Amino acid sequence: ARAVGTRRSVTVESASDLSRLDPLAIERVIEEAAPLIRCEDELHDYLLTRILVPLNDLNAWTDWMERLRETGRATVITTEENRQFLVAAERLHYAEVLWPELSRNPEINTPILSFSKTPPATTDARRDILRGWMESLGPVTSHELAEQLGWTVSQLDATFEALEGEGLVLRGRFRSSDQESEIEWCHRRLLSRIHRLTMEGLRKQIEPVEVETYMRFLFRHHGLHPAHRREGLEGVFRSICQLQGLDLPAVSWERDLLRHRVKDYSASWLDELCVTGEVGWGRLFPAMKNAPAKGRPTYRLSKNSLIGLFRREDAPWLLPERGTLKPEDLTGSAQDLLTVLQHQGAMFANDLGQILELLPTHLNEALGELVSRGWISSDGMAGLRNLIGSGASRPNTSYRGFGRMQLKPQLAPRAGRWSIWRREGVLDDPARMQQRIEFWAWQLLNRWGVVFRDLLEREQGAPRWFELVQCYRRLEARGEIRGGRFIRGVAGEQYASSDVVAQLRKLRNESTDGDAVVILKGTDPLNLAGIITQESRVPALPSNRIVYWRGVPVGMYRKQEFRLLKSVTTEEGLILAKLLNMTPGEMATARRELARTGTASAEEVANP
Repeated sequence: ARAVGTRRSVTVESASDLSRLDPLAIERVIEEAAPLIRCEDELHDYLLTRILVPLNDLNAWTDWMERLRETGRATVITTEENRQFLVAAERLHYAEVLWPELSRNPEINTPILSFSKTPPATTDARRDILRGWMESLGPVTSHELAEQLGWTVSQLDATFEALEGEGLVLRGRFRSSDQESEIEWCHRRLLSRIHRLTMEGLRKQIEPVEVETYMRFLFRHHGLHPAHRREGLEGVFRSICQLQGLDLPAVSWERDLLRHRVKDYSASWLDELCVTGEVGWGRLFPAMKNAPAKGRPTYRLSKNSLIGLFRREDAPWLLPERGTLKPEDLTGSAQDLLTVLQHQGAMFANDLGQILELLPTHLNEALGELVSRGWISSDGMAGLRNLIGSGASRPNTSYRGFGRMQLKPQLAPRAGRWSIWRREGVLDDPARMQQRIEFWAWQLLNRWGVVFRDLLEREQGAPRWFELVQCYRRLEARGEIRGGRFIRGVAGEQYASSDVVAQLRKLRNESTDGDAVVILKGTDPLNLAGIITQESRVPALPSNRIVYWRGVPVGMYRKQEFRLLKSVTTEEGLILAKLLNMTPGEMATARRELARTGTASAEEVANP
């Protein structure tokens, strides 16, 4: 076998012969790399990677295949040799290069953006197709692939050698020690995984951890565990760096997230980060809305309006690739306010009110509309707190009507200046688009430790999993992260840093005796109930609360009702209810529920 010396974590020099790979290690890596297909969108992502998928391989996914065909997202092609493949519309030009006389069912057109100027050459098309296949195949011979793709063995050998020249695949005899057996090919990234597992041995230490261990890791990783709470200005900044890229209810940021992550949280710390330009706030991913009814705001800002906190320097990467905001969708007052800010730059609210001759109520409505649509922000958090708190009813010193001043003026909150923070446009430079995807790949690793597809249900603005997984595979090939199966019961490919993998394994070996109770609000991104656990989902509402003990959700408060998720005694259940900060009336309801259901024994719940 040829050397694998470019990887930092795995080198051929550390083993006597790569041909002596453990068959169980090969089997496990192939299983880990297998595509996760549970809906038509995941099948479409699979088609984007593989490019050509034989129809016979799709027997388990016929319903989703038909949905893709009905919507024009994919078609079945038939070649001159009467071979049939399912091909995504975006990849149809590859098939047309290889088989100019192919037929399509249904007849669909190749999207204009599928290739830049000209279709790829035949050799380039074969190389791209084989590259996609090798991402999840494991060791394979040219004869085996010739049967599936309908290419000649010589065509496959030539294409494999081209990929070998790129450093993407390696040749050897990986599944057999017989020197007379046919040469096999394997993706360098997957071969490195197999080699590592062979060297370490398939022992318990490298087995995936349970979901509850992963949750215990997340609580420590985010500072929610009492022994891992963060402190001061640095703690606030670190938490925002982890949570940036999420639009969450405005009231939850300080009350439910930062206050639970940072010891003795002070709002002045967040104000300081905003005023010094380290942190900004604004709606990152506004929902599309129709034009407003005449004279009425499209959206009134409230405590539950979605807002993001982020490092200002990271804002360009966090925003969507294509702008979606249109000034004509705003009400008249909001359009006028936006025009003033566009022409005169950042301004104080009082100055805006005087220029536009708006009453404080109407000015706050216009400001709130622009905030909720993602157009504007203010220097500090006081502006947002004012809008979602007392709002328009707060006294203001601005002039009214014909210049008549309030009889009892009061000092307005120090909101700072209002300005347009968002720069709308289209990110169409391929290099910049790739940089944005890699930024998001690292951001998700920072937030979740281990990244897998189902976590994207908690992400509004992240790139598609198809784009992310291509980036993660490149990072793994460079030795910067690891791919594999780190959490048991979680489907699909998983990626993490070596440090996180070590932390997970260490945490698995630690005793859970006395592990602290952690309470999550429903809006906390770590509310993964029903996503990676068997319990029903808890809606992301500020009023919902969940109690975790030893990484397991044991109780929840939802719709003014307390419900046990695990069987406990009445006494233990009351402790859980008390931890949820219930009112006396709510506690009485919980007591009646526990008297009816709380009869099973359980270990004592530790105080946080």
